[in-house]
Amino acid sequence: MKKDKPFGYSLLIDMYDCENANDLALGYFVLDNLPAVIGMAKQGPPIVIRGQEYLKKEGSEKGGISGWIALIESGIQLHTIREKKFVSIDIYTCKEFDQKVAIEFCKKHYSPKKVEVNFLIRGKEYGKIN
Repeated sequence: MKKDKPFGYSLLIDMYDCENANDLALGYFVLDNLPAVIGMAKQGPPIVIRGQEYLKKEGSEKGGISGWIALIESGIQLHTIREKKFVSIDIYTCKEFDQKVAIEFCKKHYSPKKVEVNFLIRGKEYGKIN
């Protein structure tokens, strides 16, 4: 490993006004196919669940979908809030990948009206550890 190589990378994609944010099958499809699109290897199938439709705590957001897929290179998480039509996808890997391809894949399937993207370099000092 190169001495200056960080531990990993996080691409955070937040999508607004997605009419299909509550589509469980779509969440599974995205998590099942996104790894190959960005050149990663799955450790198993995605886990995708529908959250509680109405949370008991006063003032809480309404339910949505949560999912995760383990990658050899780390993992991808998906969270949605049905009533807000909001979709959040976090890709965390120890391998570099084409961010633009990942973003376009997510936009293609969720058709958001607005997208926010953040990118983090994780463990910047990791390559310096003996």
